[in-house]
Amino acid sequence: MGAPRSEKYGLGFRCNYHHDQVHPFLDLMDVGSLTMASSAADVVTIIKSLESGLSEACRMMSIEDLRSTASALHKLSANVYSKINCHTKIHRLPDELLYLIFKNLLAMEEDYYGYELFNEAMEEVEILNVLIHLTHVCRKWRDLLLDAPSFWACTVYAHPEQFNTYLERSGSAPLSLALKNNVSNIQDVLVEHGWRLRRLDLSIAEENLPLLPLLSFLPSPCILECLTVTDAYRDMLPIGDDHMTTPLLFGQSSLPLKALALVPVLGWLPANSFPSLTHLYLQETQEREDMRIGNVRFLIALLSRSPALQFLTLSCISLDAGDRVLPSTPPIKLARLRSLNILGCRAELFEILSYMSLPSDTFVRLSHVPNIDDPATLQIPRLSLMEDIRALDIALAYEKLQLVADGPSRGLWLNTQRPIMSTHWQSSWRPWMSDILPASMPLSRVVNLRVSFDHDIDIIPALLSHMPQLLELGIRFIYDRKWRNTGEVVDGEHAATVARALHESLGEKGACPQLCALHFEVQLDIGITGMNDRSNYTAMCPPTLVHALEARAESGHPVRRLTIQPVLEHYGGTCMRVVPNICHAFAPVKPFVEDCIVHQLEGHKRTVMFKTRDCWDIDGAETYWNLYPDYDKAPRDSLP
Repeated sequence: MGAPRSEKYGLGFRCNYHHDQVHPFLDLMDVGSLTMASSAADVVTIIKSLESGLSEACRMMSIEDLRSTASALHKLSANVYSKINCHTKIHRLPDELLYLIFKNLLAMEEDYYGYELFNEAMEEVEILNVLIHLTHVCRKWRDLLLDAPSFWACTVYAHPEQFNTYLERSGSAPLSLALKNNVSNIQDVLVEHGWRLRRLDLSIAEENLPLLPLLSFLPSPCILECLTVTDAYRDMLPIGDDHMTTPLLFGQSSLPLKALALVPVLGWLPANSFPSLTHLYLQETQEREDMRIGNVRFLIALLSRSPALQFLTLSCISLDAGDRVLPSTPPIKLARLRSLNILGCRAELFEILSYMSLPSDTFVRLSHVPNIDDPATLQIPRLSLMEDIRALDIALAYEKLQLVADGPSRGLWLNTQRPIMSTHWQSSWRPWMSDILPASMPLSRVVNLRVSFDHDIDIIPALLSHMPQLLELGIRFIYDRKWRNTGEVVDGEHAATVARALHESLGEKGACPQLCALHFEVQLDIGITGMNDRSNYTAMCPPTLVHALEARAESGHPVRRLTIQPVLEHYGGTCMRVVPNICHAFAPVKPFVEDCIVHQLEGHKRTVMFKTRDCWDIDGAETYWNLYPDYDKAPRDSLP
């Protein structure tokens, strides 16, 4: 974009005037009179006298003189407007405060495409316009912004002229550049400015250009803090790197990088040491077989050379057939790790957790696990962070499992996806809940349990038998109406199953002796399954539930608090009488509990109970790039 556009003021002229230029119209002015003017009225009189002679004088001027006269008049007008601006409140702010305001405004991540790892393409539009617009507000702002090189040191190669202007105005400030690998002078830019490059975001736009040569143009020592390599179009993977598996980036054995993202990995992992690396994001692609890590030992070696890692994401990593971590592999010490995300990876990769030495205050997400046809194949190594888990959420929907176990500063998140070729779920999660889960975490320490078992409610007794310290139990179930082949209408089959499970475990077996609070979240189907506002909901509190609570009270271990939260995801009718009718349905249990509360109906919601706890929003995770909602980041609710 070359030299910056000139400021525009009230008259609308461009300010091309040079201070040493002599203007013909000055001969028409009584400059001494203007200088001696003592009031605004005197100035106005002088200007009016000038106006009467200016029109006649302009008729005798050349085009060049007319343009020069217009510029001089504009300069005078601009000076007047500058005096006006000096009296506004915004111009009374000190420059130091204005600087901080501009810094906060320009720090918005949305203005820099490098923060997005999953852009479909880097748009060919003028970006970072905010900075340009600010320079056009007034002279004071412009001077302040042009005198702040750091404001111009973050840019994207969208238009060469604008890009070069930003580089020039950034002076010697540390740079953040987002470039495509097909930019014609990209090597010249990296050679000239590599010494001050703090962040480099490379987007692959041309598949026939080798990428590694571009990653060799930084001098030593360098200040590069963040490097991301992304495939903007998801199919433009570069070739010509000879499928190297462990190249040295920038020809240096050790790099000061703090953040590295390869999305996707390009058939290689760097062989450098990264003593300061805190953020690492690796993703494989399914489109190209040669663009994969290939062997787990390369991954283990990279992690071993990155001891300061705090945030690690492995996405869609697939091991070769038979590829396993060797038993002799020394532990990978990641003493500072705060968050580990393994996303879209088969369960076989979880074996790597056994070779990681993780601190106890770590959050681990094993999310979007594919192709779990048999729950027995889902093995989770027992991690030290699980020893102090207090809260546990488990939700099942046929073959889909979601498990969230956490404490204030640690947690394990596990959820599976529906198998791609699945037609009908033939397996059961009961053996996994009874045997594998207790071996993976100390269920005996859980004090808060929330479950949602749409079709496996009979698992509850086996699960509760492992939880002697449980204080609060929340159960989510569906309350609907069904018609049998005989024409008989049956309400609340799930409610009856829940009651039987609680009667078996809490009543007959006396499980969870310390249990003091029981919560029901009941999903209603008003207007869809035939129920309506006038339904009495008596089947929501079957006699077996009353007997279970009665048995607890008589044994000296009463459930002191019972709450019912009706939830309505799909709504097609009136709900005015729902809460009173539910209150009436639960009247039989009131002699056996201290408090029985029915909350107001929550409409158009899937769940209230299964909300993700705030501890999963980990501060610092998005310092270098934005995370994709519900994939890189934990979803808002913990239901599958």
